[in-house]
Amino acid sequence: MDKLPNNAKLTAELTKAWQASASADNHYAAWADQSAKDKGCKHGHARRTPEAAQGDRASGEATLAKKQAAGLWNAIAGKYGLTKRSSAQL
Repeated sequence: MDKLPNNAKLTAELTKAWQASASADNHYAAWADQSAKDKGCKHGHARRTPEAAQGDRASGEATLAKKQAAGLWNAIAGKYGLTKRSSAQL
């Protein structure tokens, strides 16, 4: 990957995306645990907690970084005839 144009920025965006996705997963799992322990569901909906809000924030950061990474990758892919990727595929 170090031979690709803009490799440092692409690597940074991919790393940021994957770390933010992992953080979101961890926060959502903690939210689920809280909801299960505290009988946090009412009428089929889990009570919102700070963990849910942190999961939403991290998920948004991951989405943005994935969009940036996909844009960088697709510019490279188009130039070299490689497969383009959507942000959802990252």
